[in-house]
Amino acid sequence: MTKLLPPPGASRVKFKGTTSGVPTSPSINPVANGVRFVVTDVSPRATLLDAVIPGGSAWVSNGKSLWLYRNKTAPVAGISKIVLKSSVPGQFKFVVTGRNGSYLAPTGTTVIADLVLDPPLAVNGQCGEAIYQASTAQTCRVLGGGAELLCK
Repeated sequence: MTKLLPPPGASRVKFKGTTSGVPTSPSINPVANGVRFVVTDVSPRATLLDAVIPGGSAWVSNGKSLWLYRNKTAPVAGISKIVLKSSVPGQFKFVVTGRNGSYLAPTGTTVIADLVLDPPLAVNGQCGEAIYQASTAQTCRVLGGGAELLCK
């Protein structure tokens, strides 16, 4: 996440990864149901970004293993593109891209990022979560006095 400090409306985000163990039944359908992307600063508990991307005409799919959301004219919370690919049942590669959002700057370096494939609550377990904290291989750094959050 970059450009987190004022002015509002300039923030950017790029989140990519792979999630596995997603139940295959019922199958996901972002074209109909959309997705939700949430980034949370753990201490103090604060939501940095919460975007519920609805299903609809901004989504296209090949009907099997690829879903693409593209909305440059009216992005939700700045999220303008999402790509979901599945070549293995229950496993998804994803990229979430946003710009011109207004995301909060974190105060800490323990961050949780959730991609919910069955929004709003993923009652069928169709979601992926990445936890970034100092005690794991996945960590975050706050750069530029809070202007940028880099997690790997």
